[in-house]
Amino acid sequence: MADNLLNTDLKVQDSEWDISASRVTQAIKENKFCLFCQVIKPVKQSVNMCTHHEILIRMSEEEDNLIPPGTFLPFVEKYKMMPLLDQWVVRYILQWISSHQLVSGSMFFINVAKDTVCDPNFPNFVRDQLQETAVSAEMICFEIEESDVSANLKYASMFVSKIRDYGCRVALCSFGRDPSSFDLLRNLKIDYLKIDGNMVCYMFQDPINLAKVTAINRVAHTIGIQTVAEQVETDDVIARLREIEVDFAQGFGLGRPQPIDTLA
Repeated sequence: MADNLLNTDLKVQDSEWDISASRVTQAIKENKFCLFCQVIKPVKQSVNMCTHHEILIRMSEEEDNLIPPGTFLPFVEKYKMMPLLDQWVVRYILQWISSHQLVSGSMFFINVAKDTVCDPNFPNFVRDQLQETAVSAEMICFEIEESDVSANLKYASMFVSKIRDYGCRVALCSFGRDPSSFDLLRNLKIDYLKIDGNMVCYMFQDPINLAKVTAINRVAHTIGIQTVAEQVETDDVIARLREIEVDFAQGFGLGRPQPIDTLA
């Protein structure tokens, strides 16, 4: 999850917002949200590796202002409305892909909240939307926070199993924060590990971080999982990731979030 606390690319910075449950409901019904995307690039250029994008959400206000996700998402979580918002994102992006007639190859990474992971109806909703829009399931990868999986392993296992049965991919993001992170890989069949950005960003300042990134990448490749380094900001970090043989990288050093329509 790249930027749920990131405000730097938004028109609205630090303001007081009164975001009620009814306001969130109205925003969902009236499509008062908009989608951005951030590029996920192969670290080593290869004919067999495509560029992907993570989908990021913003809440629209009057006068073209955008409310930062770090401001409105805590309210949505508080009101237990994340499954509804995640459904809106899935519906919107699948319709967008269909209307722009994008072909398979590139993938869109969609974040899902812990309440969504625990919702037994969400995978079937995804299946129905895929059928309705005729979008290839291989174009969609759902991101789950490592901490959410650890706290809800039973539900996360069922979620991952169903989502992958329908043809979508699954990524575990912010991986490596917990000392027992590797134990999760025994219980989940996932496709991508997104290595925690704090470790990636400070690889040069702390040799332990470099060792962790290297170990995570090695273990992931051993069991057939591709890796994505988060929060990549400099060419030096990209060069080191290339040496380590990390598969993909994401961060301001590769591209800032842009409105989804810039891909059209």
